[in-house]
Amino acid sequence: MRLSELAERLDAPLIGAEAGDPVIDDVSTIEEGGSSHLSFITGPKYAARAKQSAVGALLVPEGMVIQGKPCIACSDVWKAVCAVIAIFHPAREFAPGVHPLAVVDPTVELGEGVCVLPLAVIEAGARIGARTVIESGVHVGQGAVIGQDCRLMPRCVVLDRCVLGDRVIVQPGAVIGSDGFKYEVIDQRITKIPQVGTVVIEDDVEIGANACIDRAGFTRTRIGQGTKIDNLVQIAHNDDVGQSCLIVAQVGLAGSVKVGDGVVLAGQVGVADNLEIGAGTKVGAQSGIPKSVPAGSTLFGTPALPAVEAMKIHSASKRLPALLEEMRALRRRIAELEAKFSEDQRG
Repeated sequence: MRLSELAERLDAPLIGAEAGDPVIDDVSTIEEGGSSHLSFITGPKYAARAKQSAVGALLVPEGMVIQGKPCIACSDVWKAVCAVIAIFHPAREFAPGVHPLAVVDPTVELGEGVCVLPLAVIEAGARIGARTVIESGVHVGQGAVIGQDCRLMPRCVVLDRCVLGDRVIVQPGAVIGSDGFKYEVIDQRITKIPQVGTVVIEDDVEIGANACIDRAGFTRTRIGQGTKIDNLVQIAHNDDVGQSCLIVAQVGLAGSVKVGDGVVLAGQVGVADNLEIGAGTKVGAQSGIPKSVPAGSTLFGTPALPAVEAMKIHSASKRLPALLEEMRALRRRIAELEAKFSEDQRG
């Protein structure tokens, strides 16, 4: 569609119209987009690159002008980007119904408009909410409860008695309700302690591909409303993760960890067992958390330290070879001065 039509769809003003009204057929980045693409920038940091870009037009924050490029001025650029993506890449639609190659126990309760695709398995006593999509190869265990408007992508697993709220997305290969890792030495043998709890996933949670959320030993492992979990994350038994958290790839939470609301754990953060991470805490990538953390902390390193201190230590470590050489030179100089002083004393 013409850029001017797109601006109308977004209910946003078109600026720089003298640069043209190109036909737009997709959205792309400023680095890789072409003349028929719409791209976007979120601030002046990217203005020079946007001006040199080959893209036909831009979404820009209100008040920003890119010379030579027609632009749509946006009060919220990312909101506009989402709207444009929905126009050019509308979400896949799933027809309600159960495919004949799916295996659904007769006792399963299916809400209105549920879609179950080939080779999915839904075991006895499970309940599936309205308009939820169960894609190919999904396994839903006995007595599991899946809310409304959820999407379970291929080969993900929701095991017995686990509970998912509404609008939950589970990416391919994720496992919800696997046994917690609990063993004790009994009669001189490493013995598995049965894990008889469950997992509760609240509304609007997304779980990334191949993430694993273990069931609790006796009660529940919980993921709070609105939390987003990236690929390859491990949430152990009895963990309690608050609302609106961001847990990035390869994070590992040991057992019985309590994570407050709004916490951000960057990639490969590791948290030891039975700790509490206070609300609003932010932890940098590859950090290790060996003890509980108060609310509002910003940490980095292994073991994790306040981020400013950790950055100073990291910066100083790069200078260690030069500092060591300087120290050796100072020692030599001190030895020379002491020797000269001794000679002067004897003289």
